[in-house]
Amino acid sequence: MNGSFTGGVESGGLSGTGFSAGDVITLTVTASAGGDMLGLSDLTNFASLIPPTGAAGTYTYAVPADTDANFIIGGARNNAGSIFSWSCTPAGGANGGGTDSDRLGSVQNQGSAVVANTSGVAISSAVDGAIGAALEAGMTPSEQDEILSGPLSWGEFIGLYLEYHIAAQDGEQTGRAEFVKQAHAIWYAKSNAGLIAVKVSGPLMVKWMTYSEYQQARAQAQTGAGSQFAPEQVSSVRQRADEAFAALGYAAVKAPSRGTLTPESQWIPWADIRGTGFEQSDAGALKGTQINATAGLTYRLSKNVVVGVFAGYEHFDYDFASLTGKLKGDGGTVGTYAGWQITPTLRWKGMVGWTGLGYDASAGTAAGTFDGSRWLFSTGLTGSYALAAFILEPSADVFAVWERQTQYTDTLGANHDARSFSSGRLSLGGRALAPGQGLWGATPYLGLYGDWRFASNDAEPSAAPYAGIGEGWSARVTGGFSVPVFATGTLALGGEYGGIGADYKLWTGNARLTLPF
Repeated sequence: MNGSFTGGVESGGLSGTGFSAGDVITLTVTASAGGDMLGLSDLTNFASLIPPTGAAGTYTYAVPADTDANFIIGGARNNAGSIFSWSCTPAGGANGGGTDSDRLGSVQNQGSAVVANTSGVAISSAVDGAIGAALEAGMTPSEQDEILSGPLSWGEFIGLYLEYHIAAQDGEQTGRAEFVKQAHAIWYAKSNAGLIAVKVSGPLMVKWMTYSEYQQARAQAQTGAGSQFAPEQVSSVRQRADEAFAALGYAAVKAPSRGTLTPESQWIPWADIRGTGFEQSDAGALKGTQINATAGLTYRLSKNVVVGVFAGYEHFDYDFASLTGKLKGDGGTVGTYAGWQITPTLRWKGMVGWTGLGYDASAGTAAGTFDGSRWLFSTGLTGSYALAAFILEPSADVFAVWERQTQYTDTLGANHDARSFSSGRLSLGGRALAPGQGLWGATPYLGLYGDWRFASNDAEPSAAPYAGIGEGWSARVTGGFSVPVFATGTLALGGEYGGIGADYKLWTGNARLTLPF
C-alpha cells in the first residue's frame, strides 16, 4: 500500500491486505484544496483507522496484530492543488527496527526513558510538597501576614493563635503580650473589627473587639496594666467572652480549627502516592501506566531550615504497538533532601535520590531481563505572594536523571550491551491558591506550567520508530485541593494533564498525607 495524489493525478495502490503486527501505515497531507481529505479505513470490519483529514501533517497507524482485513485509503481527492501520499513500512523494515532483537533494544531504550522521566516528576514533586508544608508551618504569624490575603475567618484566626502561641502562653504576661502583637496584627491588617483570643488560664476564651478596643488591649498587655489580661480577672474575661459567644451561637474554643503544622512539631512524617498514564498521540504507538509511592520524614533544624530522608517504590507497565513490544518492572528509591525559607515569600529546595530497578522487556519473539541504577537530582525556587483573596506561587524547578543499565542476552541469543542515558525537565510557571475557600476549610488551587524536556541517549537505533517523551517544550495544567485532617495533619489531592503541544499526553492523579508529631 504505497501511493500519492499530486497535481490531480493518483498513482500507486489504494488498498492492501495481509498486514502483520508492527506494520506502520503512514499518511502525509502536504496540502489540501477544495475540501479534499485523506484517511485510512478497515473495509472488512467497517472501522476507521485514521479519520479523514485535510490538515497538513503526518498520521500513522501501527497494526496491533496479524490480520487478513482489507485496509483502504479513503477521503475525497478531486483537486489538483491537493498533495497527498501514503505508505506502509513492514515490521521488519527500516522503521520497524529490523529483527525482533533490534526492536527489543528499542523497547528498552525508549521505554526506560519514559519510566525515568515519570519517576523524576513523581519523586521530586512529592519531596517538594513535603518541604513546602514543613517550611510554611515554621513561619510566625507576622511572617504569614505577608502571604495571607483576604479577611481571616473566625476559625482561621483562632487556629493561628492555637497553632503558634498556645505553648508559649501558660498564663504568662509576656506570652499574652506577644500574642496581641503578632496574632492580632494578622486580623486587624484585614478588618476594622475582629476576634481576640485570650488564654489566661483554663480553656481558651474568645471575645469580639473593635479596632479601638484592640489598640487599648494591646497597650495594656504590653505594659501589664490592663485587667483584661490579668490572671486575677479570669472570671470577668470568661463571662464577657461567654456572653459574646452566646449571642453568636458559639462556645469557648478548646481545640485547633485547622490542621496546619505547628513549630513545636520537630518531626513531620509524610506519604505521597501518584498514578500516571502515558499515551503517544500517533495511533497509540506507546501507552502505559506507572505508580510511584514515596514516603519520608522531615526534621526541623530551625523555623527556616528543614532536612529529611525518603524512600519510594515504583511499578510500571508500557505497551509498544509500533514495535509489538512490552516493558514492565519495578524499583526502589532512597534519598535525602533539604529546604530553606530564604524570606517569607521565597523558599529553596534540593534533593538527591538513588533507585535500583528491574526490567522485563519483550518485542515479538525476543525477550530479556536487565537491571538499572538511576540517580535523581532536583532543585528549585518557589515564591509566595498575596493577590486579593489568593496566594500566587510562581516557581522554577529542574530535575535530571542519570541511568546505567546492565548487559544481557535475549531469548534469541542476541547480545545487548550495557547502556547509559540521561534526561530531565526544566519547569517554569506557577499556581494560584484560595486559602480556606473550599468546603471543610479546603484550599483549592489551579496551576499552569511550561516544561522543557532534555535528554541524551548513547544507544538508540537510528532506524527504530521513535516513541516516548521527546525533547522540547510542552504545557501542563494542574489542579487540586488540600484539607486539614486529624487536628494537625493535611491531606492533599491533585491532578495534572501534561504534554500539551507535544505528540504525547500525560495525566496524573496524586494524594499526599502529612501528619506531624
